[in-house]
Amino acid sequence: MKRQIMIDGEVLEYELERKKVKNVNMRVRTDGSVYISVNRYVSVAQIENFVTSNYGFIQNARAKYEKIRNSNSVCNLSEYKSGEKVCAFGQIKTLRVVQSDKNYVESDENNIVIYVKNPDDIALKTKTFENYKRKTLMNVLSEICNRIYPTFKNYGVDFPEIRIRKMVSRWGSCMPTKKVVTFNTALFFVPIDCVEYVAVHEFTHFLHPNHSKEFHSAMTVFMPDWKNRKQKLQKYIFAVER
Repeated sequence: MKRQIMIDGEVLEYELERKKVKNVNMRVRTDGSVYISVNRYVSVAQIENFVTSNYGFIQNARAKYEKIRNSNSVCNLSEYKSGEKVCAFGQIKTLRVVQSDKNYVESDENNIVIYVKNPDDIALKTKTFENYKRKTLMNVLSEICNRIYPTFKNYGVDFPEIRIRKMVSRWGSCMPTKKVVTFNTALFFVPIDCVEYVAVHEFTHFLHPNHSKEFHSAMTVFMPDWKNRKQKLQKYIFAVER
């Protein structure tokens, strides 16, 4: 349910969900939208008082996310024109578009070159780049997952099926009962050490399918510097595709 409230001359819209929770919970999403979850006994007046009292927090969170978004525009290509900057595993590269008889992509230390039959066809350039991105990311993830797996094999974990797809708000997900780990295609943009963190994070869920104290203790055993990698990953939060 979408609702609006006037605060200091600004119309603030927020999403309200009634569910079985004890407290009034608020989350400012990375796109700046506000989400509130409450139980059915909390009145609208109480909710609006809560939102108003936390207006400063909302503004600060939005400003923080805006700053991150502006600093990470290289994570999203718009027109796929030569000269655009794009981030590939944490490295800023220059995009080049070249007319060719075939559609494919090549890359080196400084450039990503998209070869397409029609350089003016944005849809074609997008598809060609996306195919390259998915194939490259899958190769990287396969190497990382095979490298970290022996540690988890010692705990009786079977090697899972590795999938990739666009995800709205998570870098990865684990389904222990189905033995599947899914990674966000946006991981193509982040540094390798951050991709490694996400992989270890999801594999650890085979042992602890939550974010309990035991989960975090296990993370520290498997990857002692995971907190630093997680913090580094936050800088790329707007690489997540919406």
